[in-house]
Amino acid sequence: MCDSYKLDISAIYDKLKKIVDKNTQDQISKKFKDIMINPYSGEKKKHNLKGHYAKKIKGQRYVLLYKIIEEDCLVIFIDFGPHDEIYKKYS
Repeated sequence: MCDSYKLDISAIYDKLKKIVDKNTQDQISKKFKDIMINPYSGEKKKHNLKGHYAKKIKGQRYVLLYKIIEEDCLVIFIDFGPHDEIYKKYS
């Protein structure tokens, strides 16, 4: 396990830019910081999303979906969006 992880948000950058609610922005920022320290703190996914992790934002309204590349100390964000929309997309 790495001391800290680099984050690759390129796949979700455009979606993040559209979030205008300051409270949600703050929560996303906090989740990024948490993930940099311990990406395994996210919920380990199963079935179609095996090998991925998720962090919920604003209760269960939004989800950050990511995978961990341990050998590179890297977290790659795969998707971000409303909870139901994300899980429907990957089911």
